Amino acid sequence: MGVMTLAKVKKLRRWKGHDINAAWKHLENCGRFVDFKERLGPYKDIKNHWKGKPVYVVGGSIAARGFNLTKLNDKNTITCNHMIEYWDQCKWFLFMDHRFLRIAKYNLKNFKGKIFAHNSAPIIREIYKDLVYFKTIPIQRKPTDRIEDGLYSRSLSGMCCLHLAIISGGNPIYMLGLDSPKDTDLSQGIHYRKDYTGEGNIQKSFNGVTQLLPYFDSFRPWRARIINVCENGHIDTFDKISLKEFEEKHL
Repeated sequence: MGVMTLAKVKKLRRWKGHDINAAWKHLENCGRFVDFKERLGPYKDIKNHWKGKPVYVVGGSIAARGFNLTKLNDKNTITCNHMIEYWDQCKWFLFMDHRFLRIAKYNLKNFKGKIFAHNSAPIIREIYKDLVYFKTIPIQRKPTDRIEDGLYSRSLSGMCCLHLAIISGGNPIYMLGLDSPKDTDLSQGIHYRKDYTGEGNIQKSFNGVTQLLPYFDSFRPWRARIINVCENGHIDTFDKISLKEFEEKHL
């Protein structure tokens, strides 16, 4: 793809409907980047990186609300999207696309861990040194234990984080903020914070996410290693514990 031009940016389908000026400003700051189809890896030291050790996957749902994330500062942790704005001490951070870069209130240059970026995201290795590009697989397919095959799935970033934890060899793996309680009060929002960046139509978002939660069953082959920290959650594939039990017995 070579050096980007504004004309090229305008032709990219993934920018349609978004602020071209904001997109161009980011690309202008980044300089060159190659065709996203070629931007994969490096995958060294990811598989079994935390083999046999506890791994904590932290998503942005209301199930994690009220938890003091600093309690995980010295743990093996993976988080995604706008959770980085509230807590940047995770070891691995994952995001999907340009929308995060466009609206995030956090400068990723300040992050000291490993960044996992979808290979379509306008972000380059020269700016962010410890960077891994990944691809995703359709939600109709089944996940494997190889990141080279793609993370499952583009539909939910938290799902990709869980898949990454499995590939890392984590055992046990704690899901915090990936599920949502069945008695969620939508008037209180559906994310970790009521002012969560990007919060839109709450009812529409909640309906969309809950329709996808059954697909966590695709991780059934690894269910013995996974604990869902959401006692009254929608995801029934894994054993569930309350946030209180998690804090008292699993940290």
